[in-house]
Amino acid sequence: MDAEPATRAGPPARDGLPRKLFAAALAWSVLVLVVGAATLTAENGAGVLIPLAGPLVVVVLLGAIIVARGAWGRPGPGASSWVILSLLFIFALAGMLSIGPFVLPVFVLLLTACARLQTSRRLGL
Repeated sequence: MDAEPATRAGPPARDGLPRKLFAAALAWSVLVLVVGAATLTAENGAGVLIPLAGPLVVVVLLGAIIVARGAWGRPGPGASSWVILSLLFIFALAGMLSIGPFVLPVFVLLLTACARLQTSRRLGL
């Protein structure tokens, strides 16, 4: 009388895709800041670093919001993350002829990460 092993179909393990997307957005933001600083400051001065640092600030801010919400027991991006992402998109559109094409990949990576976190929160994963 062999007992069958108990198998439970629990929720699937969370994938690390949002974390990888955030890491890629952070790397891209730093790359834009470093490469842009090297070439643009010679022509435009140090003031050009402020808009170049915008995507990096957004990545760090969204990461902090999502980590804090997880620590408070509220998984997912939340409304403030979506507002910040909308502002980043507006910034990318406004600067489309200059810095916008370099900001747009950061927006797409963060949008995908936040959408993935929102979906996993709704499904209870």
